[in-house]
Amino acid sequence: MTKRSTLLMAFSLLLSLSLFAQEAEEGGNYGTPKNMLEVGLSGGHVFISGDVSPTLPAGFGGGIHIRKAIDYIFSVRLDGFYSLSEGEEQIGNEFRRYESAFMAGTAFGVISANSLRFNSSVRKTNLYGMVGEGASYYAANSLVKNEPIRPSDELNEGEYNVSPHIAAGVGIAFRLSPRVNIGLEHQAFSTVGNQADRLDGLDLGTNNFRDVLNYTSLKLNFNIGSKSKLSEPLYWINPLDNIITDLTAMKEDNKLALQDSDGDGVIDAIDQDPNT
Repeated sequence: MTKRSTLLMAFSLLLSLSLFAQEAEEGGNYGTPKNMLEVGLSGGHVFISGDVSPTLPAGFGGGIHIRKAIDYIFSVRLDGFYSLSEGEEQIGNEFRRYESAFMAGTAFGVISANSLRFNSSVRKTNLYGMVGEGASYYAANSLVKNEPIRPSDELNEGEYNVSPHIAAGVGIAFRLSPRVNIGLEHQAFSTVGNQADRLDGLDLGTNNFRDVLNYTSLKLNFNIGSKSKLSEPLYWINPLDNIITDLTAMKEDNKLALQDSDGDGVIDAIDQDPNT
């Protein structure tokens, strides 16, 4: 069952990559302007909600992503992520400890929550939520003892697992310039299959359904592409901006056309004897 789920997730990820590449190559076939591609880096705090309480700071992680707007509301994002985390806890006379390494690739669908605000041509902030699926590669070393665990104690080495996962996240980004924005984001990963409760290396039969890895990060994002040929990513742009620009230009043209520079009672647009 796990192998079949992994193959299904992998196929879905490859399909998303294919659609993403086609969209990036063609510049969009959705009646929207061609727009730049976002590339981002992230780093932040990681902890696992599982059988063992995380220590503080529980761990750290880093990631990279590319994001492409489909229209003004929806975009797709491909993420790569790596983290190390640990936890230690005493329950009665039992002492538990783990150290976990986690790698993941995820295809997200992203929805911009404030894309329908038309108060300016370019937004200063972007609020968004996302859901996705992908594949994980992870292992955890763990130890359970009836006496305090010392720093010299060796943990039981865990085997690496490959598993599909589902993921979700929310974030806010702040536009610094047409090329750069920064953001704050939180993601949660939950693996699928019979190893779903072993991100911390321990399956102790407690009440939690499965382990969930949490990642809170700061992000630095760059918009890549020719500024003369491509607009900023559409989630930063007012969809009515082109219409407003055209109406403003038309209004200015009409003002010029109705002027009577020489004061002879004939507007400049049809005046055959200007300055007379």
